[in-house]
Amino acid sequence: GMVVLDVEADIPLVFAVLTDIDRYPERIATVRQATTYQTGERLRKTQFQLSKFRLQINTELRCKRDRNMLEFCMDPERPALFLEDATGFWFLEDVSSGGGEERERRTRTRVWLVAGIACSSVLPTAIVDYAASKALPRATTWVKPVMEQLWQELKPCE
Repeated sequence: GMVVLDVEADIPLVFAVLTDIDRYPERIATVRQATTYQTGERLRKTQFQLSKFRLQINTELRCKRDRNMLEFCMDPERPALFLEDATGFWFLEDVSSGGGEERERRTRTRVWLVAGIACSSVLPTAIVDYAASKALPRATTWVKPVMEQLWQELKPCE
């Protein structure tokens, strides 16, 4: 699936917030816990507990700043019981608009979330269907309000 939304914030701020995994539980309602168990130069492995059922998934997040992209997948060394596979990416696109003068310019970033999952056959079809239709839109409800609030707090006075 795919979700696309525009936020009033610049790419560096959006990238910083998306990579601030430790704050996911306070920002994202469905994330109950996030525990990083390995970090590298461009790789971060994190265990998430999701939803009221505390479903556990171990992920790899690869940062590709030069391409404004964050790629994620399941950690192949720590499979999830309820998922066969989960992959995707966040892509950030500058869609700022406005005239030549700085005060007329509106800073905006288009945030793309593209993800695919393959669920385990142990999950009931009804849960899989529900997740397929609701999961991505719900997983991104936090993005716009968090990014725009931080942008307002951090941008220079005009």
